Amino acid sequence: MAKVEVRAVSKYVRMSPRKLRRVAELIKGEPVDKALNILEFTPKAASRALYKTLKSAAANAIAAEGTAKVKVENFFVKQ
Repeated sequence: MAKVEVRAVSKYVRMSPRKLRRVAELIKGEPVDKALNILEFTPKAASRALYKTLKSAAANAIAAEGTAKVKVENFFVKQ
C-alpha cells in the first residue's frame, strides 16, 4: 500500500497560533479516529477548528484514493 500524504488548511481562523498549537500537540501522532475523539472532548475553543480541519483532511484522503483502497482506521496525524 502506497503512503499518501494529504493536507487540509483552515484559513481565517480568528485565534492565536499559540492556542491552536497547544491543542494540536495533543493529537500529533495519533490515529485519526482517536484524534477526533480527543478533540471532541477537549474543552478548548481551538479544538473545534482543528476538528473541522482533521475531518476535512480525512475526507480529502478518501477522495484522493477512493473508498475501496483506504480505510479511515489506517490514517494518522503526522503534523
